[in-house]
Amino acid sequence: MPIGVQVISSTMVQIAGKIITIIIALLSIAIITRYFSTAQLADYGTIFSLLAIFSAIADMGVYTITLREMGKNTNEPSKWYSAGIVTRLFLVFSVLPLLVFSVSWLEPYKNSLVPVGISIAMISSVFSLLSGMVSAGLQHAMKIQYYTFSLVMGKIITFLLLYSITQYFFTTPSESAFFAIILSGVIGSVCTFVLTWFFSTAYRGDFSLVSLRDIKNIIQWSFPMGISALFAMAYVQMGMISFRFLLPESVAQTSESSYFIIMRIMDVIMIIPIFFMSSVIAPFSNLYQHHKNHFKEWISLSIILLSSVSIPLSLSGMALSSEIITLLSPDHAAGSWVAFSILLAGIFFAFLNIFTNYILTAMHQEKMVLFRSVVAFGIAIFLMILLVPHFFIKGAAIATLITEIIIMLWGMITLYTKINFHIPWKPLSQILFSSVCIFISIFFTKNFLLHSIGFYAMMALELVFSILLFYGILFIIGFFTPDFKKIFAK
Repeated sequence: MPIGVQVISSTMVQIAGKIITIIIALLSIAIITRYFSTAQLADYGTIFSLLAIFSAIADMGVYTITLREMGKNTNEPSKWYSAGIVTRLFLVFSVLPLLVFSVSWLEPYKNSLVPVGISIAMISSVFSLLSGMVSAGLQHAMKIQYYTFSLVMGKIITFLLLYSITQYFFTTPSESAFFAIILSGVIGSVCTFVLTWFFSTAYRGDFSLVSLRDIKNIIQWSFPMGISALFAMAYVQMGMISFRFLLPESVAQTSESSYFIIMRIMDVIMIIPIFFMSSVIAPFSNLYQHHKNHFKEWISLSIILLSSVSIPLSLSGMALSSEIITLLSPDHAAGSWVAFSILLAGIFFAFLNIFTNYILTAMHQEKMVLFRSVVAFGIAIFLMILLVPHFFIKGAAIATLITEIIIMLWGMITLYTKINFHIPWKPLSQILFSSVCIFISIFFTKNFLLHSIGFYAMMALELVFSILLFYGILFIIGFFTPDFKKIFAK
């Protein structure tokens, strides 16, 4: 089977699995936001924002570097696979315990549920990180569907436990219920790890002895990317964390609880480019080494594919931002839909930022990735301090959007000057035109449909009609040309 077909089929399997997990995640958000008090929801969101940052430190880019080396060194993939797992184990158990210690000393968190909650949630992060690393073997063997299955099963178990806790065991919110909900995530992560390990040993059981030199090489190569991932994660999560340091306590809790809902939705959306780039990082590395022209073609095609998802998702989401927040958390819709719209406007830029980081990594430009991420972090911090005290969650969203735009433009210019790839202006303009059409369609029909067929039917109909309209317009204006189909087939 051609490698391009394998990559696309692998990505499609992952996307199908992510659709299921997205549904589960949205249902979980709806339950949690209706169940927790404002203070508990703020603590819950803070825990996962802090964990996201420390997990980026523990990840240190090892997964991406391991996949790159497995794809580049086709004669000895087991060596790099084994070295990646050992390196991940070392980093996970070195870094994450520091999180618990650090949080317990921070004054804004001392009288909250954060210190104990993060101690429990850390266990979930450990198993999630280990599952991701073990799945590198399945990714390299194009058997990623088994990791997707493991993830889905873990999410289903977590959701069933969450539902049971909130509906049967603890019908009113309490500290015990708060910690039990976090523990449900731990159980789901353990399940995912066990299944991933089982499938990995069945389809990728060729582990090898690991030398200290291999571990040293992985750490050395991944360090710039790991630090850059840390800064990238930090500037995205900084809005959530900044509220307790920049706003009065009462305002901070309200802002955190509202922003948590937005960030959880954005986290779900950002899985799409990460999963796609995880599928192509190994072949991209191989193409850069041996087939530069194909490498450039793949860059152009990847930009088209990511744009065909991010642009319509951004504009249709903006048209329905208030309704989406209302669907998940009616109590927070009035205060957060504007901030949500601002962040949705940045999806295209965020997608391309992730894409650029992975491509530069495939080109062994980890130091450039690091430099970009450090600058992004500095810009975000400056803008947060400037805007959050005056505009609260809208200020955090504006700061994130501006940062994404600046870093995306910088990244694409850097990539273009290094390899002079073809920028697909015509397909991008066609995608933008079709996306604007669905935005206009949703904007002018949603109120009529709301009063005619009800809220839930309106949301479902708008979703289906928007997809059909988007691809229908692309077909009519000649987006799917024979040349495009040939490139896509490659």
